[in-house]
Amino acid sequence: MDLEKIFNDQKTYYDTLMTRDVSLRIDAIKRVKLWIKDHMDLIEDALEKDLGKSRGESYMTEIGLTLEACTYTLKNIKKWVKKEKEKTPLHQFFSRSYTIYEPYGVTLIISPWNYPFLLAIEPLIGTIAAGNCAIVKPSEQTPHTSAIVAQLIDTCFDKGHAYCAEGGLEVSKELVNLPF
Repeated sequence: MDLEKIFNDQKTYYDTLMTRDVSLRIDAIKRVKLWIKDHMDLIEDALEKDLGKSRGESYMTEIGLTLEACTYTLKNIKKWVKKEKEKTPLHQFFSRSYTIYEPYGVTLIISPWNYPFLLAIEPLIGTIAAGNCAIVKPSEQTPHTSAIVAQLIDTCFDKGHAYCAEGGLEVSKELVNLPF
């Protein structure tokens, strides 16, 4: 996998301004939420194999929190993207002032091993809601959960919008040297 090419492809995708479309963001988050609900058994099995978590613990500490993040984001995203009227300085009395939130571009999410599903997907939800593209690097110490994260991202997103870079330390080193 050529991570620099993937990074550049994501920059190109971001430059098309597609990620600024709020309906695209909402649809992507809805797809993630639906995928999680439809594949809860796979996620629970992966967490049990990697960390020995029971189904209840998996739901309470990872899956449920991720679904709640999807719900919260879907409920509030339209408020978050609205421009906010600001007080105009006196010397510019004929103008109007606003705060407009802009996405950054391409972001990197490196997930740790202890909550591998939650700490890979929840930041991805925020990244997508903000209008960014993302490369997600799940922990190599939780290979089953890493495979599930990759499957979710491959199913729910175009590779230009979100990509899962599986691998070990060499992949992490290559990613942190890219100009995110």
